Amino acid sequence: MKNKCLIIVLLGIILFAYNANASDRQFSVLFNVSTENELTDRVKSFISRELRELPDVKIVDRLVREKGQYFISVAAVPIKSSNITIGVAVSFLIQDGDRIMHDLLAGTKDDLKNICQNIVSSFDTTALEPSRQK
Repeated sequence: MKNKCLIIVLLGIILFAYNANASDRQFSVLFNVSTENELTDRVKSFISRELRELPDVKIVDRLVREKGQYFISVAAVPIKSSNITIGVAVSFLIQDGDRIMHDLLAGTKDDLKNICQNIVSSFDTTALEPSRQK
C-alpha cells in the first residue's frame, strides 16, 4: 500500500512538471510586410499588436531552423477606383517548418484591422494550437 501511494505521488509530480514545461513553451515568430505602400505601417502595427497578445509568442528578428519557429509574410495592397482607395486585399503566408499555408482576404478600407486580426487568429488556430497540444 505504501508503494502504491509513493508511485501515485511520483506520477503526480511528473505530470505536474510536464504540464509546467508545456505551458512555458515559447513560439518564435518572424513576420514581415513584403509590400511598401500606404498600408504597410498600419499592417505592421496591427499584426505586431495581435501577435503580442498571444502569451506564448515571441516576435524575433531572425529564425534558426528549430521546432516552434514560424514565419509570416503579409502583402497588403489598396484597391482603388478613380485614384480613391475603396478596399484592401491582403495576401498572407504562414510557414511552419516544411508546411506552408496561404490565403487571400479582402474587404473595405475600414476592414484592415479585422483582416489582420483574422490572419493572427488563423495562425493561432492552425499552426500554434496543434503544437500546444504536443
